[in-house]
Amino acid sequence: MYRVGSAWAGIGAALITGAVVLAATMTFNPEFWYDLVSRHFSADRHLSAIGKQYLWYLVIYAAGWSGLLGALCLRLREPKFRQVMYDRVSTDQINGVVLTQPIPVLVWSGIISLLVLMMGVATRFQHYPWLRPLHEHGPVFREDGVFETLTVLVFLIACTVLLTAAANPARFLRHEPPERRRTIRIAYLAGAFLCFGIAMEELSWGQRLLGFDTPELISKHNAQLEFNVHNMLNEHRVAINTGLATTILLILIMAWFRQSDSAPWFFHNVFPHASLIICAVTFGFAGALDVLLPNEVFEALVTVFVAFYAYRIYKLGNT
Repeated sequence: MYRVGSAWAGIGAALITGAVVLAATMTFNPEFWYDLVSRHFSADRHLSAIGKQYLWYLVIYAAGWSGLLGALCLRLREPKFRQVMYDRVSTDQINGVVLTQPIPVLVWSGIISLLVLMMGVATRFQHYPWLRPLHEHGPVFREDGVFETLTVLVFLIACTVLLTAAANPARFLRHEPPERRRTIRIAYLAGAFLCFGIAMEELSWGQRLLGFDTPELISKHNAQLEFNVHNMLNEHRVAINTGLATTILLILIMAWFRQSDSAPWFFHNVFPHASLIICAVTFGFAGALDVLLPNEVFEALVTVFVAFYAYRIYKLGNT
């Protein structure tokens, strides 16, 4: 036990030290990073002003998360806290009834997420002919390609699962008292509405299927001249994706690493299970790296997360 605690302390100290070094060098000697990146990752060995700005944000972002994860590792020195975290990640049951097998979920969601991220990175190596299917305009990442189609399907399935759960409280929420069910059902309905909206946005609300024209009021503000809202925000896409990914990941991490087990009904029925931590970290960092990756990578990673989340809600009513 002492050795395990010491190991976590060492990892935590290393992460915090790394955070301080990253932040300090970028603050007091940014040219070190600009020169390093331009020499090894730029074809013309030049980094533009906007490239330097993105690099500054990226290094500071990495430093912040390194410091936070380091602090969490230091908490894991404590045997009691370590046991709580292990139980939270490795068990998924309500009133003694097992819902899912968290370790397989952790492994498979992590493998799929990392594979998607690697496919996104591969789009930057366009000089390899065998990677052409993964180019941004190839069958995987293009408009109405593999990832976008899967995103629509998964969000529509998740919408259906959540609506079914909200409509059948006696089946999905049988372990909760009647006075608590109403709150949970509202949460499910809100989630279903959000999933449906995202799926329809990806489909441009059926425009490409039905073939109707984009109203002029929308088309003049839409980067792709489509009938949707999210492409009207393309100018701010990087800031939105980074802020959204960071906020969601921060909420998930802080909730999963909480000390107490207060509001168990919320964490049993509504909040994502801690076995999705690898998937969450992956889409969190993909959102921050949005400027370096195809936008569909972030969307695909969120889709993986939603797919496993919907699977767990489904198990609530079928276990």
